Amino acid sequence: ERPFKFPSSTLSTSSSGDSSYSIASSDCLDFASDIETSSCYFHQPHRAPSSEDMTNIDYSKLTNEEIRQRLMNLGENPGPVTATTRRLYLRKLIKIIKSSDAATVQQQFNKQSDQIKTSGNKDFPREIWSFISEGVKFKEQFTAYEKQLHDCFLDNKNSRTFFIYLLLDPRVTSGLHQHKHILSKSHLFEMFLRSIFYVGKGNKNRPYAHYKEAAASNDNTKKNVAKVNHINDIWNIEMGVVNVQVFQNTTSDEAHTREALIIDSLGISRLTNMKAGSYYETPSGWSANIKRSIGVLLLYKAWKVYLIEGETQIKRHHIT
Repeated sequence: ERPFKFPSSTLSTSSSGDSSYSIASSDCLDFASDIETSSCYFHQPHRAPSSEDMTNIDYSKLTNEEIRQRLMNLGENPGPVTATTRRLYLRKLIKIIKSSDAATVQQQFNKQSDQIKTSGNKDFPREIWSFISEGVKFKEQFTAYEKQLHDCFLDNKNSRTFFIYLLLDPRVTSGLHQHKHILSKSHLFEMFLRSIFYVGKGNKNRPYAHYKEAAASNDNTKKNVAKVNHINDIWNIEMGVVNVQVFQNTTSDEAHTREALIIDSLGISRLTNMKAGSYYETPSGWSANIKRSIGVLLLYKAWKVYLIEGETQIKRHHIT
């Protein structure tokens, strides 16, 4: 429900109000090294996961004896906690609990990821895995095409009121944005992608049309049964759909093209969209591989926006 908001975005903004069309090499994730780092950080077999909640405990108010007892409960063998050693042992206690909590969160998301992968959920196109494994190297291969996507719509004089929106399933995200500093970046990105069940383009309140359609699902005129059922499945467990809006202030043709790139990069069989998108201008002549690759880079930008803005769930009672 948006428990907090991260600091201002690290994405630059163009004169049209859109996030920067080019990802700097230093900004693009090195997923391969990230996986190695996170596995070392989270692997702590000698410690049982702690149930402590860092947000509810003021550790500075613990007595010396309480600090020593908590360390012993965590498998440590501390010496006497005195006025001279208190600060050292207190820092050690906090460090252990933080890493233990991180391990618990990582284990939960690993289990969730395994369940999703074995539940018949179709795998991603190869370009997504290439991006996760190659990171900066992958981005550099498609710099020229990113620029083409940007430049080919600059002279379009039509109204720039459109944007792209992604509908996310909160049962999959499980508050991913809250674990930005705990889970590995590669895991965060993968689970973000797996949570997307619809990709659209529109202006004004276009995303709300889907919610209204789902709220009136007893109406036999509904067109997209899969999308409506997915939204109602989320609502039926008292949760809400997460809406991420990106690439603001674009023309209709550019928004159509970006929508098509994202749909192709995810694979339409993974989504509830009834059809693939439409391409305009230069991207219409790109190969399927290039289209999917640029789509992955667009998803990377959308993921960063999600991590910064967090989640606001749209529930049934917000519509009816």
